[in-house]
Amino acid sequence: MKRGYIKKGIKNPRNALYVIRVNTDLYLGKKVFKNDAGFAHNIHGTLTNLKTKKNTINSNHPKASELNIKGYTTLGTPFESSTIEKIVTKYNYLIEDNNESSIRTEFEGIVYSRMVNQIYKKIPEIAELITDEISTIIKQHYRSDFQVHHVLAWRNHHVPPEVVAKKELFASHWHCDGRDTSRITLFVNLSDVTEEHGPLHVQSKERTKELIKLGFGGRHQYNLSMEIVEDPKYVIKNIGPPGTAVLCNPQLCFHRAGIPRPSKIRDMLEIRFKPSNEPLPQNWLQLTDEANIAK
Repeated sequence: MKRGYIKKGIKNPRNALYVIRVNTDLYLGKKVFKNDAGFAHNIHGTLTNLKTKKNTINSNHPKASELNIKGYTTLGTPFESSTIEKIVTKYNYLIEDNNESSIRTEFEGIVYSRMVNQIYKKIPEIAELITDEISTIIKQHYRSDFQVHHVLAWRNHHVPPEVVAKKELFASHWHCDGRDTSRITLFVNLSDVTEEHGPLHVQSKERTKELIKLGFGGRHQYNLSMEIVEDPKYVIKNIGPPGTAVLCNPQLCFHRAGIPRPSKIRDMLEIRFKPSNEPLPQNWLQLTDEANIAK
């Protein structure tokens, strides 16, 4: 535990108990499950999978098999180009309008990331991204039906090195998400992404376990050299034109956002899924609202 936490704990005992609980949860999660999602989220994910009715669908789709084994699968550009063009055009209008988007992260008065407010209500073409093939991959992965858990889209800007040294502004450190480990996420580029645009970086769940065993500390203090943490043999990057996609379990796989270089941006759409005993309705996007999307 960092010394700063101890000092804060002396001043605020309630905060100290919270920090102890969180650190204990993360410690147990790494010890038992070999990921950084937390013990409670791993248990919750395990129980979610056990409670979901399993069907007899075999995982014979190669992308479903890869998702099962690695914790991620790269999809290339699996969508109709006309669909992506419509989404990107509407997204660009919304993200640049202060009434339609909001600040995601800022530091000392400068905004480094914005997100579209309730994008699922504003771009109906997003529903077309759950293609028959994507649906098949997800069903074979879960061996059950699924529901959409969350939809969001954002734009990341360049962060100067002196700011990076002071604060992590948009998940640019290696980490596992602290959520129910049964959830998987479809990440879709909404802009052309090269190395210069700060692409999404992902490592497999097996490599994640290896790094935990080697002594990975946490997103703010790796306790391992960058040569080990970021060995290029194990890192894939979501580089490509708009529509380039990765399907991933970000609770089980270490991942991070790259930081765009000066004058560059990266736009990303994210759709999160969870296993379900009910099939996804055809009009799922219209049924989505703030109440049920967060369940």
